[in-house]
Amino acid sequence: MRSKAPHVVHVARECAEIVAAGGVGDVVLQLALECVKQGLHSTIFLPHYGRYSHERQRALAERISAMLPWEHRQVRYLDPEAYDIPMAYSDSPHRTEPAAIETIQFSGPVRLQVAQVVADRFVGKQRPYSYTSGEVKAILEASRGDGMVCGAEPPPKAFPLEEGSGHFDYFAMNVLLQKAALAWIERQRRPVIVHCHDAHTAMLPMMAKLAEPPSPSADSRFVATAHNCGASYRQRCADLRFVAAASGLPLTAVSQCVIDGEFDPFAAAALYADHLTTVSDGYAWEVQGAHLHTSGGDADLRGFSEFLAQNSIPLEGIANGVSAALKGPEAIRKQVGMRLSDAGGFDWKPAFRKRFAKRLSKRELDPSWGVRSADRHGSLRALVDGGCLFTFVGRWTDQKGVDIAVRAAQEVLSTDAAAGLCVLGEGNQPFVFSGLLRLAEEFPGRVAVIKGFSDSLAARIYAAGDFLLVPSRYEPCGLIDMIAQLNGNLPIVNQVGGLSKVIDGVTGLGYFATTDRENLRGLVSAMRRALALAANPEALRRMQRAADREVREKYNWTATLERYARLYGLRLPVSGRAAKLTLSRTSARTASA
Repeated sequence: MRSKAPHVVHVARECAEIVAAGGVGDVVLQLALECVKQGLHSTIFLPHYGRYSHERQRALAERISAMLPWEHRQVRYLDPEAYDIPMAYSDSPHRTEPAAIETIQFSGPVRLQVAQVVADRFVGKQRPYSYTSGEVKAILEASRGDGMVCGAEPPPKAFPLEEGSGHFDYFAMNVLLQKAALAWIERQRRPVIVHCHDAHTAMLPMMAKLAEPPSPSADSRFVATAHNCGASYRQRCADLRFVAAASGLPLTAVSQCVIDGEFDPFAAAALYADHLTTVSDGYAWEVQGAHLHTSGGDADLRGFSEFLAQNSIPLEGIANGVSAALKGPEAIRKQVGMRLSDAGGFDWKPAFRKRFAKRLSKRELDPSWGVRSADRHGSLRALVDGGCLFTFVGRWTDQKGVDIAVRAAQEVLSTDAAAGLCVLGEGNQPFVFSGLLRLAEEFPGRVAVIKGFSDSLAARIYAAGDFLLVPSRYEPCGLIDMIAQLNGNLPIVNQVGGLSKVIDGVTGLGYFATTDRENLRGLVSAMRRALALAANPEALRRMQRAADREVREKYNWTATLERYARLYGLRLPVSGRAAKLTLSRTSARTASA
């Protein structure tokens, strides 16, 4: 084992295969796996949600072990490390919370570790960011004098408590994770590189560098990645005294990280991290220019954009990768009838789509698809062999523009009797579900709506579809467009943020819109172009192959890590060589408040 290899620690609130609520979890896992593939030690540091058990840990170890690139590996369950984490409140300056770090270590040429913070504040919750219906019930039934419920003090009566609402103690959860991470880092024998994922961990560099007494972790290199810079994703807090008390930071320093009247963790990362990144070049450009009157950008970003400009903080865009082996047709090659030698060819699609449409239209859905038959509305029974299948996979939220997709589909399907639509997702955007149900009634046998989500079913929809509708109002990176491209499902995108990587007419179809009316007209026009393209099978196959090639060559995790490695201060081995990894001489950018 190369014990002297650099060590990259990914700190996050979620991780795929452990607990995930979105794309951040995929990024954390895939970056950590790519780190060990390239000869770096790596640790995934995150909370442990729900009841702790050895059975859960063993199942987790089996899942992660199967993904490692080593033929021979050893799995160890390290002794738990106990900590007493200072978690002061303004009226309780000496308050602490106990926590234990449970670590699973996978050893091969280098080490991969999964270190989980086991603490009441996390164990009392099942999801990373929001309450379950059972937790809402427990909180409502608890009397105010009962103390802790779901690992925290009950929220006040005025708090909008319902299933799916964000945790009342979100900020304390973030602070506890970051303080536990710093305490754990201080016990490491050698310096580490710390990659902070999203606003939930963006205070780490500031907490390390302003700690009193000084923390050994202050010498670590910190890279902070903003996966979404929207105001609702920035984990802000208006109570500056609470922020100072809980974090242990000086109130004067906290006050210097205020945007639009609230403490903003991304402001802290901007001032104290060695590098601040976001998840695409296009989104970085949008964020940095959002404060300009000529930008036409999202008003949600203006305060943060102005803060970056006033402090001369660069924001670098590094696009996330996608694993073809996990997200491409290779992952379900038996189901699609594809040979390994067929990667990049899509002659299997028409036959697979026909089988998929038939199975999706049966009375009872395949249990392996992970959704209930009762949640399937409509069918694809009337979809003809030569018909064009549009698809939508994702959350039904304002961001994703599903309401725009519904209206556009109604217009396009009414003028093309052979076209169909398959939708998978769920969310809280008003009137979307009722609008989808009306579509299924208006176009019987040509529209199928599945309320819920399942990776298994999503993979089949990507593989079966001809075109994926992505009319997002904003999009930091965009992962589904790349997954679709790997599966020959050409994306039709509003080219905002990370979706600008789709090249119109080459790797998909694109348009640009900043208003909903422009978005609707752009989507309808692009869908009509898609119908014309689908009528020319040779041209369709050329674009599918070009899109697949673009993703495999340009947006893989090796390419992503190579860009991060420069910020980590590392030089990765040249492909095909066993070159030694060394720290570069480039000094970290030191920011001061």
